[in-house]
Amino acid sequence: MNNSAGTLAGRLYDFLREEAAARRIAAVGIGAIYMAVRLDNGALGLAAAPVTPWSPVAQAAVFPPEESLPGRPAAALLAWLTEGGDPWRTALALATANALIRQERSDFDGDPLDHFQLTAADRVVMVGRFTPLLTRIEATGAALTVLEKDPAKGMVLTPGDRRGRLQDCTLAIITATALLYGDLEDILADLGAPRLVSLLGPSTPMLPPLFAPR
Repeated sequence: MNNSAGTLAGRLYDFLREEAAARRIAAVGIGAIYMAVRLDNGALGLAAAPVTPWSPVAQAAVFPPEESLPGRPAAALLAWLTEGGDPWRTALALATANALIRQERSDFDGDPLDHFQLTAADRVVMVGRFTPLLTRIEATGAALTVLEKDPAKGMVLTPGDRRGRLQDCTLAIITATALLYGDLEDILADLGAPRLVSLLGPSTPMLPPLFAPR
């Protein structure tokens, strides 16, 4: 594990803890694919649900009942970002963080693949399978490797082999759910010199200063 593991989650917590202290949880929705947190000011945040089974800790402390969460301080859920070890609690913390960020505009418009400007010379590594993108990436002629935790969805590699693929890629597409498992710092550290790195998915914290050091 890279020594920077957990740095992004900790930085996200530090950015938002002052705002979180002033807010309370109004509603929580927990689904099989996504979870959502709404704050008392109406702001809504999303995060992808983990693919791992619920742990006894999560079942006892969080799931169910969702009705036990409304009314709690937002800071209490946000603090789960710094605990690690339970992706379900981290996902709820990330949804809370995304509600606190409450992005009201974007400097990005259009389809991500249009901005990637892929060519047959590119070597794309996709960390986490984004099925709707596969055919379109392959149609450009770019070489594509999908790295996954689930062997049914992509290649499951040893850390050394994964590092080699990441070192060699010209473009990296990374699922934001890597934040849930504490993997994102290692993935970013293993990259060589890609021309572009994209973090995709509803879990992505839309907070540019968080990623500025990267």
